[in-house]
Amino acid sequence: MTTGDRPFAGRVAVMGGTGRQGLGLALRWAAAGLPVAIGSRDAQRARQAVDRLRQALERAGLPLKAEVAGAPNAEAAAWADVVVLTVPPQALDSSLPPLVHVLRDRVVVDVSAALVRTPDGHWRADLPAEGSTALRVRRLLGGHRRLAAAFHTVSSALLAEPRRSLAGDDTAVFADEPEAAETAAALARAVGCARGRRRSPRRGARRAGGGAAAGAGQPPPPPVGRVALHAPGAPVRGVRAFSGSRR
Repeated sequence: MTTGDRPFAGRVAVMGGTGRQGLGLALRWAAAGLPVAIGSRDAQRARQAVDRLRQALERAGLPLKAEVAGAPNAEAAAWADVVVLTVPPQALDSSLPPLVHVLRDRVVVDVSAALVRTPDGHWRADLPAEGSTALRVRRLLGGHRRLAAAFHTVSSALLAEPRRSLAGDDTAVFADEPEAAETAAALARAVGCARGRRRSPRRGARRAGGGAAAGAGQPPPPPVGRVALHAPGAPVRGVRAFSGSRR
């Protein structure tokens, strides 16, 4: 589907695409000319989301360059080459197990972040037992290896305005397999983020900041691990793809 910095060329399914983040990503990919399927557990909601996407493109004066459809999650995933999960973390346990078979041979990109709003209006991490939502996705999909985590720092409000530039927005891509990292990075470039460059897990950990920094002599963290959850204030510019084998 993609190698290095080549553009993504394939079909994308956005599961949970009826929400703000999922619909915003689907809108950007449709505007870039990628065939997109919006998946939902409710087929009618998926079709309604497609109508909203078409209306958003029309308001922006942009043509619809490729196929866009709404379908139940399983149908959308079976149609696509890569599946992007924008499912709320609390819905992962019920949404993913029925899709293990259909997702087995596909690159899966997890966008969900285990964040909860505090009474004073701030956000804090609410990590699952696995350490991150990406690792929870991996467990629920039976140890799926073609998994990446990305888009945690891309604004849904900006995504919803397809003529607004995302060149200054940052996103980091984490994966254990290079193919998954490259695919997610190509999708990030397709929504308008800056051109990506590859980084090793160790350098990625140092760049991510916060509790993810790896000191001298310490092994690099799992590329799909705690650091893949969210990195508020991370000094990462454009797209960065961090991949490598777990130790």
